[in-house]
Amino acid sequence: IAFDGNKAMATDLEIGITYELEKSVGKIALSAEQLKGKNLEELVVDEKERKATIGGLELQGQSLDEFPIIPEVKAKPQLSVSFEALETGLSQTIKHAGISESRSEINGILLKSENGKLRITATDTFRLNQVYFDAKIEKDFEAILPINSAKKVLRLLKQIKPATPIEVAIDKGQAIQFKAGKATVISRITDASYPDYKKIIPEKVKIVTTFNKTDLMAVIKEAPATSLNDIQIHYAPDGKSLTIKAIQKS
Repeated sequence: IAFDGNKAMATDLEIGITYELEKSVGKIALSAEQLKGKNLEELVVDEKERKATIGGLELQGQSLDEFPIIPEVKAKPQLSVSFEALETGLSQTIKHAGISESRSEINGILLKSENGKLRITATDTFRLNQVYFDAKIEKDFEAILPINSAKKVLRLLKQIKPATPIEVAIDKGQAIQFKAGKATVISRITDASYPDYKKIIPEKVKIVTTFNKTDLMAVIKEAPATSLNDIQIHYAPDGKSLTIKAIQKS
């Protein structure tokens, strides 16, 4: 963890987090492992000797010159959204993101403004999940958050549990920043275009029906879990039944 004035900073080279302390403690880099469970506000730094004390423990530090640079997002926030909405959106879509060595754009979560709302989308090209949330949109935006970064951002936000809305700022093609109170989480974003999946979604709904979710899922799960099978759903003309078939591709 690096300390620079009243800022504490940490990074694993995928994401970075900055936390504003109540006071300036000086400049030094210290082992994160040794600081676990410690109150960072109690840190006392001797910059000349590159040492620090906290909770009766004396630590040997390093120069900030050896600490990785955390990307800086210079753009103004494009939106603010509640912690509950962002947590729900990421939690619901992360499991549907793809894993592909050749298509980096599906290895992430799409965050995009649409009709005054925040749309969060994920797909592995076989499944699609998109959810909409109320948000205060200052400017239209679009960014792909890598799946590993999305998991880490979600975990950090759950630890912080901000009571005030999270401000989100995006430097196009570079990085995305989530500011929650005194904490700021920054991640690089994927510099690619997200698939235009909306072309495969029907604009008009011809048939609307209701069914028992448990019964339907039980039948679908009977199909072999492989991309070599097509699951076909046939709606009976009388509207009283559905026929589900798993077709083996040759």
